[in-house]
Amino acid sequence: MGKPENTKLPIAITMGEPAGIGPRLVAAAWAQKKERNIPRFTFFGAPEVFKAHGLDIPDGGDFSTYPVALKSPVVAGTPDARNAASILKSIETAVRAVEKGEALAVVTCPIHKKSLLDAGFKHAGHTNFLGELTGATPVMMLANEDLKVIPITAHVALKNVSKLLTKKLIITTAKIVAKDLVERFGIANPRMAFTGLNPHAGEEGALGSEEIQTIIPAIKELQEMGYQAQGPFPADTAFTPAMRMKYDVFLAMTHDQALIPVKTLDSRKAVNITLGLPIIRTSPAHGTAFDLIREGRTPDPESFIQALLWAERLAQ
Repeated sequence: MGKPENTKLPIAITMGEPAGIGPRLVAAAWAQKKERNIPRFTFFGAPEVFKAHGLDIPDGGDFSTYPVALKSPVVAGTPDARNAASILKSIETAVRAVEKGEALAVVTCPIHKKSLLDAGFKHAGHTNFLGELTGATPVMMLANEDLKVIPITAHVALKNVSKLLTKKLIITTAKIVAKDLVERFGIANPRMAFTGLNPHAGEEGALGSEEIQTIIPAIKELQEMGYQAQGPFPADTAFTPAMRMKYDVFLAMTHDQALIPVKTLDSRKAVNITLGLPIIRTSPAHGTAFDLIREGRTPDPESFIQALLWAERLAQ
């Protein structure tokens, strides 16, 4: 994809769970396209999902649709596992469009993991599926303007974290993060802070051995490779204003260690960005919001709009 042509290419937006909040986010973002300077986009999904949510299909020269047929009619707020194949086809088709130079980046609408798993989906979410599609090792990052965080282990039960958290995983993740921060974000020699796994980062082994046996050796090896890696820091004090001034990115050991601070700081502007891929992929930092749909409440599209803006920025 030639750089001079990038600004002319649309963002590829996936359908996500058609019964979820995705169509409403797309319509809301489209309504604000001029005032927010939102990039043009193509919706990879079934056009009828908008009508299922009581919405008009967005109309205008900067909006287009790549139709993906559904297996079952959409009932807003009620997921249907029969549409799983269509949801996955939407994602794959959007990815291939970017790979072929037909789109600038992928922004994914939220999926309902249980419906996909019930239909035989083998991944914990978007991130690993995107890795399979592109033959890459993906890393999840949550970001807003004030903080970038990485969950080294993500969608796994807490009881399994200790056995999954290896020196190799920490080092591999950190190297992918550092590479993308340099190449995508323009941060030369990024400063990486690592949290501990246990309270007080293990208290020198009194509260757990993972820091001594796994995390500290990984950090030391990264330092020997020339990376600016520091820690482990207790997770309850790792994200203070002073620490955020000192470090470019924080690598946390668990999902909630990473996501709680970024969403507490500013959940509306938090964005999920997948590192390690040959393409740019972002998404809003929230789920399908079935409860909001069932209660008839108006969605806040800000995280989705931020995902569009981040995607355009990172792809330039």
